[in-house]
Amino acid sequence: LLSTSGFVMDENPHNRIMVRPCDLRKALASVCNTQSPQDFAKWREEEFKQQVPDPEEEGVGLSMFLVGRRPGGIQWNPLWLDLVGLAITESQEAPHWSTQPGGMEKYLGAIEAASWTVFPSSLDDDSAELPDASANMQVARKLRRGYK
Repeated sequence: LLSTSGFVMDENPHNRIMVRPCDLRKALASVCNTQSPQDFAKWREEEFKQQVPDPEEEGVGLSMFLVGRRPGGIQWNPLWLDLVGLAITESQEAPHWSTQPGGMEKYLGAIEAASWTVFPSSLDDDSAELPDASANMQVARKLRRGYK
């Protein structure tokens, strides 16, 4: 994914991961609160489609920024962070996740779980395959390991 959908170069301090909207929606669905009432779950799914729409045609704009390196750290897409919060929300009436005991841990766990699902292979698989990979794939996998 990083070698084909990101801008990954050793000398680039602004490496980033770009992901197709449909893959972002799948990742969000993977961490949705299963205790949500059906009407709220349906509304949330529609909100994901509205906020992360597929492009009308192939070409520029096919992928969205997920996370990237910048000098001094990393930068997450704020929309992604907001949508992960929506994913773990139980309902419109339930207290906000940040006010619930363990809410922050749940949120951070959901960000991690959803973000890693956009990759077609596990981090362990990438690490095990590193010596056999092409030069470009090695750089991409180093970036991915750096985020973990």
